[in-house]
Amino acid sequence: MPWLLDDPERRILHLIRDPRDVIISGMHYHCTAKEHWLHVPQKKFGGLTYQSKLNGLPDDRSRYFFEMRHSRAIVSMLRWNYRRPNAFECRYEDLISDTDMCLFTRILVHLGFSEQELPVCRSAFWRQFIFGGMPEAKRNKKTAHIRSGAPQQWPSAFDRGMGEKFVRQFGDVLVRLGYEKDDSWLDKLPERQPEALQTPAPPSMDRNAEITAEGST
Repeated sequence: MPWLLDDPERRILHLIRDPRDVIISGMHYHCTAKEHWLHVPQKKFGGLTYQSKLNGLPDDRSRYFFEMRHSRAIVSMLRWNYRRPNAFECRYEDLISDTDMCLFTRILVHLGFSEQELPVCRSAFWRQFIFGGMPEAKRNKKTAHIRSGAPQQWPSAFDRGMGEKFVRQFGDVLVRLGYEKDDSWLDKLPERQPEALQTPAPPSMDRNAEITAEGST
């Protein structure tokens, strides 16, 4: 919506995350999420839906590769104009550790909330914050889509092959976004992550789509 983004009177919060963690978080989310597009049968998946195809893969490593090939979020981060004067650029890693809400308050001021509104906004933020009031809400099953909010999950999931595939597909995205200085992070990766090879597929949420796909083959 360029007409909205380019309007100097509009105030924007643009939040990005380490693209490697985007792959991990996205894969686990897409395995169980109920978003409509995940449950539409597609010819390129042999009549299966995105979720059925993903859950049908043998282990997490295979599912990470699949998520990499189809990630739209990372492409969007690369295409974004980071010089917009009306946008507050923020990293997930900084916001998730903002327990004193200093960063969040700066965001609120940028977005135009008044001094009187700030306490109400901060209270709402803390109630929904994963490390604030979120644990209680999670126990009440209000946030079942959240698996982990921790930053830097990728070192325990990526192996050398995954890292090299990531660089081939997304180039210097980590350098351009300021998450790495070069590709030397690849040298620290193990040849294999045993956990990623042993994880079974989660329970499918896509039974209707699976039945449709089976009936069409």
